[in-house]
Amino acid sequence: SFPIGIRNDYALCSEISDDGSIITAGMYEKELGGQFKYSMYLSKHNPDGSLDYSFGSGGVIKYHMGNENCRISGIHIQEDEKIIAVGTFKDNNQYNLSILKFNSDGTFDNSFGSGGIVTKQIVGSFGVSSMEIQSDGKIVISTTIENGSKFDFGLLRFNSDGSPDNSFGIN
Repeated sequence: SFPIGIRNDYALCSEISDDGSIITAGMYEKELGGQFKYSMYLSKHNPDGSLDYSFGSGGVIKYHMGNENCRISGIHIQEDEKIIAVGTFKDNNQYNLSILKFNSDGTFDNSFGSGGIVTKQIVGSFGVSSMEIQSDGKIVISTTIENGSKFDFGLLRFNSDGSPDNSFGIN
């Protein structure tokens, strides 16, 4: 084990690449504006479990979105070793979806979304359940969305460049 943040770290997902390296992602606790908040992280490990120091900063990418908590809930390693990560963040009491795409060295893939990041505001409480990549590269995300006094299932699809797939779904 190894620490990511100053207090609590949570690994929420992992995936193994074709070369045997392991990507793990989740959230870690840090001090932000005098309060403890959760930020997102990805770490890359060699097949023997040691950190891959060529990835990010010392084997880890730490990133924060919004002014409240954020996390990565799902990752996918593409054949070209680029990494797609999906998660949530809260900003000014508003829940948001985040999709981030990284190059194999941990830098943002600027060909995706805006500087490697796509966000979508979601009304009500929101959580990402899972993410899959279709054979055509489209990103499918299943969610749980608060709808008044109950929670509903949500399904979102984005094109491989991060733009919303407007041909999918009913709204």
